Amino acid sequence: MSTPADIQDVMRDLLLRGQFSDMEIIRQRITFKVHRAIVCTQSKYFNSAICDGFKDSTERSIRIREDTPETIERVLSYLHHREYDDRGTIQYQTVHKPAPSSPGDKTNDTESTKNIALNNMRVFITANKFGIDSLQSSATQKFSRWAAKNWNSPVLVFPEVIQEVVASVPSYESSLQEVILDIIVPYSLFYHRLLEVRSSFLDVLLRVFLVVFLVRQHFVRIFYGILRHHLGSILLLTI
Repeated sequence: MSTPADIQDVMRDLLLRGQFSDMEIIRQRITFKVHRAIVCTQSKYFNSAICDGFKDSTERSIRIREDTPETIERVLSYLHHREYDDRGTIQYQTVHKPAPSSPGDKTNDTESTKNIALNNMRVFITANKFGIDSLQSSATQKFSRWAAKNWNSPVLVFPEVIQEVVASVPSYESSLQEVILDIIVPYSLFYHRLLEVRSSFLDVLLRVFLVVFLVRQHFVRIFYGILRHHLGSILLLTI
């Protein structure tokens, strides 16, 4: 009797080898051989492209022009076995991986940590475009776990990720912004008190707020949340 793990292995092999595929997804020079029964039943975008009489429905080949091959593979990985690796990939072999870190060199580790968050952000954006709600939820959960672990990183990884989210995620999609809000408000006073990161962090945060005010109107409540948090702390100190 097959176990869930056995089924996941079969689905993974289907994606890796493209056996019995009846559809192609092309990005740059990478062709993913996939299966309509798996992809089109879970994605509104692919269902429309293949099943609703679009030009792609006769060719059974879809060219993706915006997303990276790595992001497309993560999406397809999720569609095949309900999970994706936010660190690496399973098929696209020319991914630019950071060189091994030498003792005392934290640059590569920092970039790797940041890239995990950005990978989840990109999956979230692509899942929204492809109409895969459950994948958006999965990407949000992964991003939330990353934020909870890395909000107090010794370098400005978290503020830089905030900037990327504000600049990249559609304004009508608030899930990742909610995650950031949950992290920023309770810990903003902590950041303010740390002299070694105060000036640089607050500079970045002010730039983020500027973008928020100009581009993301619904993000204004982050500013007011932090303002209320600081005012409450100040009032307590003066009593």
